[in-house]
Amino acid sequence: MQTTASLQRTAQLRPLSVSTPSVRKALGAWLNAKSELFTILCGFDCTRREVLRVNLCAFFMIVAAAAAETNLLVTFIFIALAAWQVYRLNQEDNDNKARRRMAFEQYTDAVGRAFAQYNTERMQQGEAPVTYDDIKLLKQKENSNE
Repeated sequence: MQTTASLQRTAQLRPLSVSTPSVRKALGAWLNAKSELFTILCGFDCTRREVLRVNLCAFFMIVAAAAAETNLLVTFIFIALAAWQVYRLNQEDNDNKARRRMAFEQYTDAVGRAFAQYNTERMQQGEAPVTYDDIKLLKQKENSNE
């Protein structure tokens, strides 16, 4: 009697979905990228995510207005959806403000440390340290000479 063994290799196919880390990362990067068209139209920097949220809010308000005469429940649902989009826009704006504030604080801290190091070097060389008042006086003299 002869017995044959057959090995089959089964590949597990994972469905491609938004929850896949690489897709989610790529989608997030695309949404956070600057929208050239809306930046030109608005006159300030807009990301694709902000554009999508504003357009969704407008769409929800239009559907709510259209459904106002026929179904009050649908109207309230779409108004709630529009309010949620506005809330998320404001939340993202506050997060961006906090990031900008943190970057500014780091910048001013770095400038302060560099200024302190400059004064330390001046003192080691036997020179008087430079203060903010000295800089203001120099600026005033420059402005009066012009």
